Amino acid sequence: MSTFIKTTLLLLALLLPASAAAQDFEVDGIYYTINGNQISVSVTYLKNSDGSSAYSYSGDITIPETVNYRGATYMVTRIDNWAFKGCTELTSVVIPNSVTYISDSAFENCSGLTSVTMGNSVTVIKDYAFRGCSGLTSITLPSSLRVIGNDSFMSCTGLTSIAIPDSVTHIGTYAFAFCTNLTSTIVIPKRVINIGEGLFHYCTGLPGIIVDNENSNYDSRNHCNAIIETSSNKLIAGCKNTVIPNTVKALGYGAFSGCTDLKNITIPGSVTFIGSYAFSLCEGLTGIAIPGSVTYIGGGAFYNCSGLADVYSYIADPTAISMGNDVFYQDPEHYSSRTLHVPEGTVDAYQADWRWQQFFGQIVTDPSPTFTGVGDFPAIEVTPELSTGLNKIFVIYNTDGVKMNFTAATDDAVTWQRFDYSSGQLNIEELTDTTHTGNVTTLNHVIPNTGYRITDGSRVYYYWVVNYVDYGLEFNDISSNSVDPCDLMTIDVDGHAGAIPYYTVGGDRQVLDRDIRLTYHSMVWDDTYHCWQYQRFVESFAHLDQTMAIVPPLCDTDFMLTGDRFLEEWGLGWAVEGAYFYTQAVDCRSMVEPNDDVLYGIHGEIIGAVPLQLAFSGYPTDAVASRAWEIATDPEFENIILQQPGQDEFDYTFMRAGNYYVRYRVANATGTCEACGDTHTIIVNYGVHPIHPGDVNGDWRVDIADINAVISHILQGNPYYSVPIDVNDDGEITVADVNFIIDVILCGI
Repeated sequence: MSTFIKTTLLLLALLLPASAAAQDFEVDGIYYTINGNQISVSVTYLKNSDGSSAYSYSGDITIPETVNYRGATYMVTRIDNWAFKGCTELTSVVIPNSVTYISDSAFENCSGLTSVTMGNSVTVIKDYAFRGCSGLTSITLPSSLRVIGNDSFMSCTGLTSIAIPDSVTHIGTYAFAFCTNLTSTIVIPKRVINIGEGLFHYCTGLPGIIVDNENSNYDSRNHCNAIIETSSNKLIAGCKNTVIPNTVKALGYGAFSGCTDLKNITIPGSVTFIGSYAFSLCEGLTGIAIPGSVTYIGGGAFYNCSGLADVYSYIADPTAISMGNDVFYQDPEHYSSRTLHVPEGTVDAYQADWRWQQFFGQIVTDPSPTFTGVGDFPAIEVTPELSTGLNKIFVIYNTDGVKMNFTAATDDAVTWQRFDYSSGQLNIEELTDTTHTGNVTTLNHVIPNTGYRITDGSRVYYYWVVNYVDYGLEFNDISSNSVDPCDLMTIDVDGHAGAIPYYTVGGDRQVLDRDIRLTYHSMVWDDTYHCWQYQRFVESFAHLDQTMAIVPPLCDTDFMLTGDRFLEEWGLGWAVEGAYFYTQAVDCRSMVEPNDDVLYGIHGEIIGAVPLQLAFSGYPTDAVASRAWEIATDPEFENIILQQPGQDEFDYTFMRAGNYYVRYRVANATGTCEACGDTHTIIVNYGVHPIHPGDVNGDWRVDIADINAVISHILQGNPYYSVPIDVNDDGEITVADVNFIIDVILCGI
């Protein structure tokens, strides 16, 4: 046996390509490597004798779908690692429909590349694939694409827009980082289930981010221009126009990193966690307010925010929170001009905490007016965005008979003025109806719905006072209006809760968020337990002058309208419940039951040999009245070969080799709302091995390494390979299996 094996291996060595490490052949200036299946090839690079790239590609390249070599025709299915990397004189490339996979760094640093035409079969763009392609101004990604790898388009500084197709499910870390000229809205499709950190790091011009309403994993609630992980309420990526919703609990790693055009941002009181480098490098940010709800600030959260002059911390006990290193780090020469504003009575605690003290030239407490005559309803403080120029907004239930008191730094009397822009221009009025006792000055009659300017020596403070009863709230009834029963509905309210306006120091009209909440139930898919779960949803609205539009719930539910935040704080909250709602909207998920006889491809394909029996499971939502399984030979389901109605569970045996596509389709009772689960790709082969006959070591190639694996087992009895070694399926592992692999290599069977 040993002599026969050695003879066989010698023969094989003479027949195999000269070097598996180098390109196998060249046709029309393009270099190829034969894939392990011996019927397809990958585009690769011309290699020098030491294995390095010769950077041979330049000009316009059109990759063919098939290529002929020594009488054999090969399908071009992949672009290998580093295939075009560093080819700075490459100007355009056409990728054919046959290519399904673009490997790591395939076009990295092709700075002269201005045009990429991508075929409609590419499913994966791997890590760094187009990193540093600074000449690209736009790129159209195919509808087949599922995976956008880490750093895949990083530093494509010429890109002004990119559309992300609905087929994409995974977007890697830093995928579009340093794309400084992105100026169009980015839309995250509904099927995306995983998004990496730092997605838009240093995308300075990005104006907006939208998540498809049907995405069950991420959202951009309240038109916030950000990506929020729905299950955790963590904001993972923002832009210069982001408004953080008051339902967000955490700001993720690098969420606003490098947003140099971000001028101001309000962190709401719902946030408890600020991730590392969340605001690192946003140079335009001159001030930030950290709410008292925060319990953790990650390392470098405000690293090198060179314009950050004022930080307002409302954390009552600075020692009680967890902080990483260098939270406010900057060139130390700038620390002396920075001011940390802290709550009354906490200056000493902040001064003693090195994590805070080292980054600021001074730590101060800003005075805050107090009110008398408010009765049982204390004044409510609202912290506005720093860009408003206002130190505080005060909401008084009723300003009749209310006095406003200001404690100055010295016994000198302060100067009171009121300002107002309601007439369209700035009106300033000196206020003289004041009394002065020690260092306390009192305004004897509060003027409602106006601004106040108080001058205390060299310090100037701005406040706005709202008279709540002028903007009263009343709910009598609510009703649902199905604009589109499948995709959009509105809530109509019999009542009023209008906008509460105020003006910034610069004269811009703003409105307070009344936090009027609409509560209802819907269904969300649970990937862990593979089932639909009922979940309570809360939508927040600033006021009722705006339309309350939501995605129709996926289950029957009641709607409850409550609010507003001010009444609730005074113990006067209002609530109204609408008529019970019966949904028409539908959705579904589908799965293939695990099967020991199959393998899974790198794109999620199910790969097996005939006869291949599979069990499919469909999971419909409540309003589904009809369902059907469909099998087609094309991913668009234009050629449906089987339709099986009325079943959630479906078993099928594939008796012929080929590529198949299976989906689960559902509809409501009237057929007005439909939905489809994921499309399952099934690859059915003839032969004993579900991927490549003879690929016993599972490396997706059939070569001498597979022969060595069989020999190792024969000589040592070491069955450690995950793929069956009995490749000819005769019940034994012998020289016959070695000969079978040789036949595969020579004949491509």
